[in-house]
Order: sequence, then C-alpha cells, then structure tokens
Amino acid sequence: MKKILSLFLAFLFAVGGLSVAYAEDSSAKLYGTYGDDMLFQQNKDAVFAGTASAGATITVEMYSTADELVASGSSTASADGTFTVSFLAPAGGYEEYKVILKENSVEFAQLDNVVFGELWLASGQSNMQYPLGQAKGGADMFKNSQKLSKWLRVLHMPFYCNNNESDTFADPQLDAADAVWTTGENGHVYNMSAVAYYFAVQMMEELDMPVGILNASLGGSAISSWLSRDAIDGDSKVKNYLVSIDKYIEKSDWEKIKPSIYQDMTSNYNHKIHPLRNFRPSGMIWYQGENECSAEYDNRIYADYLRLYHRAYKERFAADPDNFMTLSSLLYLWTYGISGECRYGYLNEAFIETAIEAPEKFAFMPIADLEPQWSYHTGNHPIHPVHKYTVGARMASLAIGNVYGGDHQKSPATLESYEITGNRMRLKFRNTGIGLRVSGKLHGMYIAAADGLYLPVEYEIISGDTLDIWCDEIDEPVHAAYAMQSFEPRVNLFAGEYPVASFYTDHSALLNIEARPWYDTSVQTVWGIKEREDALDYFLHPVWMPEPGAEVCHDTCFCRESSASVRVCADAKNFGCCVKAYKYNRLDFAKYAAMEVNFYNTNGMTAKLVLKTMDSENEFAFTKISDIGSGWSRYRADFAGLGEDEIESMSFRFAFESDRYTFVNIEKLRLIRK
Repeated sequence: MKKILSLFLAFLFAVGGLSVAYAEDSSAKLYGTYGDDMLFQQNKDAVFAGTASAGATITVEMYSTADELVASGSSTASADGTFTVSFLAPAGGYEEYKVILKENSVEFAQLDNVVFGELWLASGQSNMQYPLGQAKGGADMFKNSQKLSKWLRVLHMPFYCNNNESDTFADPQLDAADAVWTTGENGHVYNMSAVAYYFAVQMMEELDMPVGILNASLGGSAISSWLSRDAIDGDSKVKNYLVSIDKYIEKSDWEKIKPSIYQDMTSNYNHKIHPLRNFRPSGMIWYQGENECSAEYDNRIYADYLRLYHRAYKERFAADPDNFMTLSSLLYLWTYGISGECRYGYLNEAFIETAIEAPEKFAFMPIADLEPQWSYHTGNHPIHPVHKYTVGARMASLAIGNVYGGDHQKSPATLESYEITGNRMRLKFRNTGIGLRVSGKLHGMYIAAADGLYLPVEYEIISGDTLDIWCDEIDEPVHAAYAMQSFEPRVNLFAGEYPVASFYTDHSALLNIEARPWYDTSVQTVWGIKEREDALDYFLHPVWMPEPGAEVCHDTCFCRESSASVRVCADAKNFGCCVKAYKYNRLDFAKYAAMEVNFYNTNGMTAKLVLKTMDSENEFAFTKISDIGSGWSRYRADFAGLGEDEIESMSFRFAFESDRYTFVNIEKLRLIRK
C-alpha cells in the first residue's frame, strides 16, 4: 500500500512539471563514513561507497549553492550488493555543496555542506587520541579559531566498534556505522585529537583552504594493530618478528584467541582504517611508539614497521603516491625502564633512521625541548604531555615544507658525521636551516671515554652546521649522545626552525646515562619520581634544598662560570644544603673517584660532602686545590672507601670560624672519573 501511495504522489508531481523521489523506495545506503559537513581531497576522485541492489545504477550529483549541477558520476552496484561511484573533485575553496545520490533514479541520500580541500589521516595511540578539551590552551584555541572552525572538517572514527572494546574482527570491515563528521564550530571538536586540531588550524592558515582530518587513534595500541593482514603477510621481516614474539595470529585462530584491539595485529586496521579505504588523504600524521618500548627492544624492527606502514597506506590511500608522507612526532623522553636506560631514545632513532633513508616518505619532529607538563587531575601521567599545540604546529610546518613546497624547513637537523681531535669531538649536522643555536648552557648532550661513563659537555658553535663538544674530565672522548636519556627535559640545541634530532654514536652497547641537573647550578627544578604502589608520583621538586636552619637561593650576582650559582646561608656558623636522588637522577658516585666544585666566600670555612644511604652517612672532606680569584676557590672531595649502596642524597655542610658572613656560593660541580 505504501509503495502504491508513493507512485501515486510521484505521478501527481510529474503532471505538475515537478519530480520527486522517496528514499523509502530505495534499498541503497551510504556507509557511515559519509555525512553532512564532510570534506573530500581536492582535485582527486571524490568516491562515494555503500550498499545497493545488485545491478542497480547508482548516480551521484553535486550542486552549488545556486543549485547548479557542477559534477556528477554513475556506476553499477556489484553482485555482492556494494557500490562505489565518483566524480572529479574541484579545487579546494570556501564553498559548500549539496550532494545527492540515487539508486535507479530514486534518491536515497543527500549530503549537505560538503567541502573540498586538503585531507589528512591522524592516527596513533594515546598521545594522538589525547583530546583538545584536555590540552593546554585547548579552550582558548577553539575560541580564537572560530573564523577557521567552519572550514575544519573532522571524521571521528569510533574508538571501539559499537562502543564495545571487545568487538574485534578477523576481516577488514567495510563500514564504520558510528563514524561522525563534524565541523570545528561545535563542542564535538573538543573530543578530537588535539595534535590533529592544531595541525589542521595551522594548515588552514598557511594554505588558505579547508582542511579535513580522518581522526583514527586508540590509546595503548601497538603499531601492528594498524596494519592489514595482507601487509603483514607480504613483509617477511615484520611477519617473522611477530611470529618470534608469539604475536602473529592466524585467521583461523581469531575467534579462539579473542584478540585485543589494543595489542594484536590488524585489530585497529580492520575496524578503523579499512572503512576509510575510499578516501584519498595527502598524507598521515602519526604519534605512536610508547607501546613498543619493551626491555629487549630493537629499534630496527620499529623502522621496519614504519617502512611497511607507509608502503601499505600509500598503496591503499594516497591521493598522490609520489608525494605521500608520514609525519611523526618523536616520543617524549619519559620513564620506561630502569634508571639510566635510553629506551625512548632508541625508539626515536627508528623515526630518524627512516627519514634520513627516505626523506620523500618520512619526516619527524623532536619535542624533547618542551618543558614537561601534564594533567594531575587526569591521573598525573607524564606519558601524556599537555602541550600538544607545539607538536601539531611543528607537524604542519613539516607538511607545508615537504608536501606543498612552502617556505618551511623540510627536516630537523640530524647528525651527519663526527671526528675526534684531542679532547674534543666535532659534530657536523645536515639540514641546519639558518644554523645551529643554543640558549645558555647546552642541556642533554653527553660525552664518554672508553669506560662508557657519560658526562655533560661544554660546547662551542664553530659554524652554522658544526659544533665542538668536550668535557674537562675526559681527556680521550670516544662517544657522544644527545637527547637520549629518559626523563631529561629542556634539551636545547636548535637548528633553523626546529630542535636538533637526538643521536648517539655508540651502536655497540646499550647506553646508560644518568641526568645530572645539579651540574648546572642555574637549574632550579627537577621532575622527581618516587615509587608508590597506589599512585603515579611524578612531581616537580627543587634541585637544591636547605638543611635545617639554612636558606638556599639561586644567585645571579655572585657567579663566575654559569648564569647563576647556588647560595647557601644561615645565621649560625654551621649550616648546609642537600640534593636528593630520584629514580632517573641517581647519584651514582661509586663509579667515580672524586667530586670537584667551586666555592665562593671560603675564608675561615671548612666543608664536607655527606652521602646518605638507607643505612648510613658517608663523610668526605673537601680540600682546597686552587684559588680561582675574585673570592672563588676550587675544592675536591675524594670518594675513598665509598661502597656500592644506593645514595639517597648528597649534602654540603659548612662550618665557619666567624659568624659575620655565614654563606657559601656553589658552582661548577664535576665528577672525576677513576
């Protein structure tokens, strides 16, 4: 009866010179990845896909705001009831279109406010998933970007199929029913990736056109979960590695194993990525890798993963296969592993290695220069730094420079070569832009002799691409490392627009580098890590603390070899200060013979170094070894008889004959190798 009524109404409209079609007369439908407010890649085929009656003629028509037909296409539904239909997309611009789809001339879908511009895929784990609403400055960025927000288009792929994390699939899914397109004008944008939002806003400002983001990520996900079975089976290195760690899953075992969407191969590809197969992004931004920081990790397999990831996605998606890039953020120097291990540094090396090897395919962005900030109210987890703006904006600069030919440096600087002359290492870098620069003391750079003990360096910039480094305590340097140590922020070597990439020169042994914030007395704070069972205890602490009755401050008036010394003072003749050890800032003095330090105001003073362990205090007297001048003297404390017990703190205790000026300034602490 309903069909008869529909035909009758259609006849009446036809008599009046009008035509109408009713969606209920059609069995066709678009997949959930299509909707109002969507964006297609400009100047490429705009492909629409869905299901329909086998053999049905599917037509797509696009109309301007003046209701003029500007593009159309048609195709025939396959025997399996699926269809794709397309037309050539126009150039990107600030115009919205209406798209109508028909099955055998019967309209079954209408999409409003469709735009064309640049489309990018944003994927990875929790740092890519991290929402704008929790990012530093996210609310202000949203308010200040309203002019652009109408033209930001985001496809939110569901974190879980049907909002159920137990839904995993042996086969790639054709559809993602819960996918939703939105503009940047409403509150939905707060749930999108903060990195992708900042990336898109920067891109819109520079390209002057709409930008779309395919937003598909999941916290805690392994890189193998984002690869298809065909891709893994076609790469012997990756497949064999997954087999060797018992992570390769035969399709026949899928239901029996009940794989994890976070960890297991193909899970996220099958339900988040394959439904996007008909889109044609210009490239991918990728923020992932924490999941791969394991105890025995070899960064070379992650480089193999990256090569496969790019190759597989280029073949599946690329709008322009010859100009399709994967842009990755390096990982923040967080705290996996025991103290001193450099697991994140090794993993970052995989990103750097692939970019040097194939700069037309890969680019990366260092972020270890950023001060660590995270949200205490969301679990106090430092693995999720909140300053996503810088990450997204730097990725956009890489995209503009590499994909669009814009005036941005195409790559951060990387180590090209090094040579050793006397007690100096000369480092030469590639891609330095307008040249190397450092603000103040160089942080995060270490040098080692043959014994493998790494100490902080002094430096001199020789030219725009060349840097000399040395350490007065190392006569014959062998190796250097930069931005490798876990949980050491503030690395500050830059070249042109970007921070310099991390590097290490010793590839024959695992690195173990303890950060030493007290080596630079101008450094006031340290991120102290304590072990607790009930909470993540990662908070900012002072490097230098007074002992009872004393005061401590950073003194920029009385300093000689740094921008600030540490001033310790009291009203009594006996006073002191201390430095605590934390998990990633150990006081590993048993490896060394002595400590040397500069003291100011040493007349009538005696000093000792007290190293406290869990069970005892070890005292070592400071002896003057030279007068430096202007009130400063150099002192030394030998560690004779120091055991292997873990040191909890070091204290500097001073005694004066007179109480007229009871203060000491401390500067240039150095450890002397055995």
